Amino acid sequence: LINAIQVNDLPMVQTLTFIFAVLIVAFNLIADVLYGILDPRIRYD
Repeated sequence: LINAIQVNDLPMVQTLTFIFAVLIVAFNLIADVLYGILDPRIRYD
């Protein structure tokens, strides 16, 4: 990613940024679901 930024490879930077963003959202969703399963005090209204 750093090399792509340095050589102005914009499509590569955009692709990697998008992939990282999708992974962060996916892991946050997984964490929220696991909290609901592991801790019965948490309810989703």
